[in-house]
Amino acid sequence: MGHVGKPGDMPIEAETTETVVGGFDDNRLKRLRLLCAVAALMGTVGFSPTRTHLCVFIPISGRSKKDAALSLAALESWAREELQQAAGAQVRFVSVASTVGTPLEPYTLHVPGDLEVDYKRLPVRILKIWHFLGQFDHCDWIMKADSDTYVNLRAVADRLSCFDGREEHFLGVVHAIVPPRHLREMWAALYFGHGGSGYVVSRGLLPKVANCAPACLEDMLEMTRGDAMEDVIFALCLQRQLQIEVQSYGFLRPAATSSDVVEHFAAQEFVVNFHQARDELLDEERRPGEPLKRFQHWDAQPPALHGCGWDRMNTA
Repeated sequence: MGHVGKPGDMPIEAETTETVVGGFDDNRLKRLRLLCAVAALMGTVGFSPTRTHLCVFIPISGRSKKDAALSLAALESWAREELQQAAGAQVRFVSVASTVGTPLEPYTLHVPGDLEVDYKRLPVRILKIWHFLGQFDHCDWIMKADSDTYVNLRAVADRLSCFDGREEHFLGVVHAIVPPRHLREMWAALYFGHGGSGYVVSRGLLPKVANCAPACLEDMLEMTRGDAMEDVIFALCLQRQLQIEVQSYGFLRPAATSSDVVEHFAAQEFVVNFHQARDELLDEERRPGEPLKRFQHWDAQPPALHGCGWDRMNTA
């Protein structure tokens, strides 16, 4: 878990700030791509090279005092070294800036090509990080979380033990983006693993994710200039490049074990924001005093709960 290289020495940081945070035109987009290529030559440190059940990475920004405070709070609470060891987990904070001389130093991961960007262009960082993580085949599961996420390492690790990390899995707390009504005939709802809740990729899927990340980064820069929701962009990347959809791995378990109950609970809840729920999923043309009714749209039904656990429950 040592610190190597000089990843905090960013001679291009001022240029990066202007390019990524400022407005975009074609020239600035070209400069961003050039900066990504140049920064790829910088030093790095990774996860410890021992077989690990769960590896968690958290992108943090050197510009954010909040990130610094939350990272330290994590190390003093859910990410304490003894809790990591007890759960068979490793936690790393992905930083462009140096953390030498701070409590974060032994837990910092520096990624070649990583850039200091504002939060709304976090997808630039996330896709580069996933591309880099493809070399770590000793993590059975890799989880992305936010600096303000509280991760119950033992609970997540125990839940993931139900799955085979050698298989291809993309798991998360499922959220949805539901298209406006006039576009639903052309576009289905998009389901994604919520970034703040943490989404997980298995060791079996990781090489494919790493390989397609550069193409997804290029597509994302062309479409959004980097200004997008990272969890949505990541789900789109896996959907378009790999035909992989997110699956819920939540604990939705009925008390009984009969087949009719299992069928009833075979779908997990998903989350939409308030405005979508009000404007797109609920009947606004009700009379005063009548309860809200949910429209049953063909493209807005929740994805199935992952089967891991159901077979075990049915044979108990």
